[in-house]
Amino acid sequence: MRILFSLLVLCLACEAATAATPFTGSYSQNFDGLHPLTIKAEALEPLPTPYHLAQPPFARARGMAGWYVHNGGRLELPYRVYGLKGAGTGYVNFGPDNNRNRSLGSISNGQTALPVFSLILRNDTGATVNRLRIRFDGEQWRGAGEPATLRFDYQVSARPDPRSRDGFLSPAEGFSFTATGSGIVNGKREGLHKDLGGVLADLEWQPGAFLVLRWTNKSRGAGLAIDNFSMEAVD
Repeated sequence: MRILFSLLVLCLACEAATAATPFTGSYSQNFDGLHPLTIKAEALEPLPTPYHLAQPPFARARGMAGWYVHNGGRLELPYRVYGLKGAGTGYVNFGPDNNRNRSLGSISNGQTALPVFSLILRNDTGATVNRLRIRFDGEQWRGAGEPATLRFDYQVSARPDPRSRDGFLSPAEGFSFTATGSGIVNGKREGLHKDLGGVLADLEWQPGAFLVLRWTNKSRGAGLAIDNFSMEAVD
């Protein structure tokens, strides 16, 4: 059993380094492929090894190639599906109750449960990409009555690893967002922060290399998510 467990962890780690979405100049994701009933919360073990949302146990998820979740803390975190109820820590598929308008998010405890979700893309444009325009909406679904931030950073690498502590850069402004709601918040309405992002410049993202975009939630009790993500290469 231990040998099988070790092989599973090793295979998942290898996949995280190779499974990426091809980038040919533009990309978009609305997360509606995360079905409201994708899997049960207790199905994801063990973590913090990155889990690819395009692979089992996410059998009913669609269009999620290149998206991963992992824990920056020490707990084994579940994957959850929440509407306007539920507050356990983990990686959370947020959206209105029983509705297919979904968002990718998380709930943190600020210490050992520090959920991270990320996108890995491979440059298939045939040219070096130096500038990208990125847009997305931020959403708050749970609040603890204090400022809560979903932090964004990125990395260009020949061997991508969303768990890495090195090589990630944080843009000056516009990509991370801070919310202040309390209790249960509807992220599609009063918890909505529209038109986040901006331009990432001086990337030197060469053909065949990888770009990792990463969002980290370290805010205690906060349910934070993103939706309507898009990116395009610009001159």
